Amino acid sequence: MKEISILVGGKTGDGIKEAGLTIAGLLNRLGYRFFLYDEYPSLVKGGHNFNVISGSDKKISVHKKSWI
Repeated sequence: MKEISILVGGKTGDGIKEAGLTIAGLLNRLGYRFFLYDEYPSLVKGGHNFNVISGSDKKISVHKKSWI
């Protein structure tokens, strides 16, 4: 089984959510099924946000915390 996990992080307002959606779309076009874990955005300007995008050639039903 092919699996991939990508972590995208940065300051609030730097486009982290858009970057995660772009990567998920790319994985979809490559034939992967994906799961996008989107951290709730920080309400403090300059706070830290992140997305974890997991892709696999099999169905993904939950997010694995393999990146911790």
